[in-house]
Amino acid sequence: MGILNPDGSEAEMCGNGVRAAALYLKSHHTRFKRVKHLDIETLGGVKHVEFTKNDCMRVDMEEPALERLGERIEAPRGEVVFDRIRMGNPHAVIWVEHLEDARAEELGPWMETAQAFPDRTNVEFVEKLGPQEIRVRVWERGAGFTLACGTGACAAAVSGLANGRLKSPVKVQLPGGMLTITWSGREGEPVFMEGPATEVFWGHSSI
Repeated sequence: MGILNPDGSEAEMCGNGVRAAALYLKSHHTRFKRVKHLDIETLGGVKHVEFTKNDCMRVDMEEPALERLGERIEAPRGEVVFDRIRMGNPHAVIWVEHLEDARAEELGPWMETAQAFPDRTNVEFVEKLGPQEIRVRVWERGAGFTLACGTGACAAAVSGLANGRLKSPVKVQLPGGMLTITWSGREGEPVFMEGPATEVFWGHSSI
């Protein structure tokens, strides 16, 4: 699976995209109709997809890389504290009291292209709702704000679990829907993402 961003850049991995690709293969290609598992190769590694029920899938997102927790960066209008996490692609996770007060429109694009991120980064703004539930808004590298981001949901949950803020499994509320993220909290062990995919349109090319 290859993933192209709106700006033409290629992403290593897309958590929502891998579920969409798996549903497409199962729905439209005879050889995949009865499979219960798929392995999908991406630039961020091979992702193992398990079909559960009602077009939901559980994806082995492989082990996270906790590159640096509690990192600080001097941003416009003050210092920002974030966790640098890699889920096959780069993420900067920022914890906030309330999403509405996060200055996300300012910090998202600034963080993406900050000098500290030579390959640019995705930025997650995370509000804790409870010990096993968070609300997340994601500025995606090369795309801007999106309705949902699977790797971003994983990075946010991993950040909270690594810092002791959360307990697994974690329900992640995104503008486009809910994902459930499970991780033992131990480095070297995989993160699992579970959520649905729905076919919303189709088309064809004249080329």
